[in-house]
Amino acid sequence: MKVQFTLLAFIFALSTSTPVRDQILVADSIDLHHPTDYENLLNIRDARYTTIYIRAFDTYGLTSFDKSMAQTIQDAYSNHFHVELYMAPNPYTYVSGADQVQNLYNGLIDNQIPIDRLWVAVNYTEAWPVNKTANVALVDSVLHKARQLGFKKIGIFSNSVDWNNITGNWKGAGSDIILWYTSHPGNGRSGESPRSFDDFVPFGNWTQAEVKQYGVIETVYSTIVNRDIFVLQRNPDS
Repeated sequence: MKVQFTLLAFIFALSTSTPVRDQILVADSIDLHHPTDYENLLNIRDARYTTIYIRAFDTYGLTSFDKSMAQTIQDAYSNHFHVELYMAPNPYTYVSGADQVQNLYNGLIDNQIPIDRLWVAVNYTEAWPVNKTANVALVDSVLHKARQLGFKKIGIFSNSVDWNNITGNWKGAGSDIILWYTSHPGNGRSGESPRSFDDFVPFGNWTQAEVKQYGVIETVYSTIVNRDIFVLQRNPDS
C-alpha cells in the first residue's frame, strides 16, 4: 500500500511540475516549522502539494525530538504526503552533536515515525558561534551519527553566505550529503526569489542542489508555511 501511495504521489507531482532552465524538472513542496492539524494538512494536499518538510527537533529546549510536532508528522503521513524531517543542531549546549541526533532518533522510534531523510539546518549566522572550527566539528559529528543510525538520505539546509560564515565554506561534508538551499530577499509573496534553480551558486562541496526554499512566511489556507521546489528529474528529455 505504501509503495502504491508513493507512486501516486510521484505521478501527481509530475503532473503539476514545471521544466526550468538547464532541463531540470521541478515540483512544489512546503516546509513547516510549527505544528498544524489534520484538516489543515488535508487543505494543503488539496492545494496540490505532495511533499512536505517538517521540523522535528527541539533545538533550544531539550535538544531532542520535539514532541509537539509528533502529531503533525503522523498526520502528514496519514494524508499521504512524502515526508522529510529537518533538525537545527544547537551549537551552544553541552549535548554533543552525535547525542543530539541520537535523541532525535530515539524520539522518532518512540513515536513510530519512519527513519527516512534527515536535513540538518546550518543557517542563521547569528545563531552560531564565531568559532568556525568548532562549528565544523559539530556539523561533522551530526552527519556522522546520522549515517550510523541509518537515515536513508542526509542533507544540509543552508546557503552560500551562512555556510561560509558558519563553517568557513567547509568542503568536507561528503559526496553522499545532498543540499537544500534557501534564497529569498524578503518575507511573503513579495519576498520570493524565482521558482527555479537559476540563482544557485556552488558552495562547500556542492555543485548542484536538490531542494530550494524560495519563499518564507506565507499562508496556505490558514497554515503559515515556507515554499520550496525540489528536483524531480534532471535532463528529462535526454
